[in-house]
Amino acid sequence: MKIIDFNDAKIDNSAIALGKFEGLHRGHMLLINEVVRLGLKHGIKNVCFSINVSGRKTVNTFEERYSILKNAGVDCVCNCLFSEAFAALTPEQFCDILARKLNPKFIVVGEDFRFGCKRSGNVDVLKHFGEKYGYEVVVFEKLKENGEIISTSLIKDYLQEGKIDVVNDFLGRRYSLSGIVVEGKKLGHKIGFPTINIMPDDNKLLPCIGVYYTSVILNGVAYKAITNVGTNPTVTDGDKLIIETHIINYDGNLYGETVEVLFNCFIRKQQKFDNLDLLIKQLESDKAFAMHQ
Repeated sequence: MKIIDFNDAKIDNSAIALGKFEGLHRGHMLLINEVVRLGLKHGIKNVCFSINVSGRKTVNTFEERYSILKNAGVDCVCNCLFSEAFAALTPEQFCDILARKLNPKFIVVGEDFRFGCKRSGNVDVLKHFGEKYGYEVVVFEKLKENGEIISTSLIKDYLQEGKIDVVNDFLGRRYSLSGIVVEGKKLGHKIGFPTINIMPDDNKLLPCIGVYYTSVILNGVAYKAITNVGTNPTVTDGDKLIIETHIINYDGNLYGETVEVLFNCFIRKQQKFDNLDLLIKQLESDKAFAMHQ
């Protein structure tokens, strides 16, 4: 899979999915799967055209996004930074540039897709210019679950409420955190609950503070785990957010390795215990919960 900047793009004949694609939720994947299908059917490149807004927390990092798209069979990701110059393009200017750089035969969008200066372009406008530039527009209705439209903004809200089960349902896969394992204070080892500490990407949106039932896959083996996203108030006085994962029935050194933690469900809120014995008792309860899932 190729990753290119829109400014440098030059592709002959393509099927393009247009959108922000930040969360790559189930609704997004309808568009992605369609361009992959169209590309295979017509023998042309399929492209995920991603409009990226900088400076905000994201559900998926770029690396996670690329991995998902590659596994879905995407040929090329075309990144386009949402800048003042891009925002100033008229709908026709955008379609003209798109035609010259990617030569689309098919453009796949959601029904609420807007583009061009002041969001003046919509699906009908996109179809209108398709007659001039030689592409067909495929439109998908918004995907709903239990009466709610699946959207990245809603996923962010549920993530920060700790509703991991809903987040996972909307994503169509488990929310995860990836990062390099770094050395911590090793307090977990002293109380019989060794943990790995990971440092996720600064732009990664984290779930709300609390304890979660998670999974960690190491060398092809899935291990049950419990993960604390919080400040560890029982043993520290700081307010720095840390991510600690106790991998059940695993004994090994993972320092310096990149590990992915998959979130299954929320267990409980963060608590400050009066002593370590009470903390250990609660951790035993958390571990028992995870083991019986």
